[in-house]
Amino acid sequence: MNASFQNMNNSGVSFEFFPLLTHPGATAVHVRRLITVSWLMMGEGFPIIEDVEGASNDPDLLRRLRLLLGDLLAQLDAELGSGVEVISDHRLAVAAEYGLSRVADWDGPSFVAALQLEKVTAQAGDITYLQELWRVILEAYPITLINPLNPESQSGVLKALRNWSKLCDAAGIDSAFLASMMKDV
Repeated sequence: MNASFQNMNNSGVSFEFFPLLTHPGATAVHVRRLITVSWLMMGEGFPIIEDVEGASNDPDLLRRLRLLLGDLLAQLDAELGSGVEVISDHRLAVAAEYGLSRVADWDGPSFVAALQLEKVTAQAGDITYLQELWRVILEAYPITLINPLNPESQSGVLKALRNWSKLCDAAGIDSAFLASMMKDV
């Protein structure tokens, strides 16, 4: 892990991401989970972080973005098979109470501390901290993701979708869920 991020993190929380994510032979369930999580990270994670960059003078917006990032991590945890099925309105509260197991091995207080959810106001370094947290999460993820917000990345996004469709075919998965994911974003 990046030493500069470790120095920024003084919460004592472990930042080992995706501790249980292995490649057990690319089962259909595994393939679908990875594609879904990849799409969510690209379609929702990158926009949250881009908005963080513009929130330097708006502490309320920065707090809402921390909450959105926390909710996204809770959704990713559920998608990766944490076994916790929670309706979307309660995901963040359940993660804050019970933690995560698939994105990171965090109990509830560690989840809150890692995302700095207890902060009411923005402070110098908060934006850099969230950007670095996202960067570390991306580095730990087993698939290289493309930022779909960069205009020069659009062909890469289309290539990823084509590759995912081929992967679905190879794993015997109906790739129709890709179209529904794209419509949801």
